[in-house]
Amino acid sequence: NAFLSRNMPTIPQVPNFNTVGGGLDYMYKNKVGGSLGVAHTPFLQRTDYSANGMVNLFRNKDTSLDFNAGLSKSVSPFMPNSRWEPSTGFTLRKFF
Repeated sequence: NAFLSRNMPTIPQVPNFNTVGGGLDYMYKNKVGGSLGVAHTPFLQRTDYSANGMVNLFRNKDTSLDFNAGLSKSVSPFMPNSRWEPSTGFTLRKFF
């Protein structure tokens, strides 16, 4: 997928925070998946990177429980010591 986000409405006195980016997602048999993403905001001179994985722990016709883990990093001249930050969590979804 690819995306472009824009300020709405366009106001001449407000800086342009438009962001462009893209991502790649993959899921194998609704059980194991992963994603990669990148987003860039020129006004902030900032680029965000992410890599995530997930595994489905439980699924039936109306409930799903997943474990998620990933890394993210933001790169900018205003953040000289950026590093990969880990994240983990669970996602519980209920379908109606």
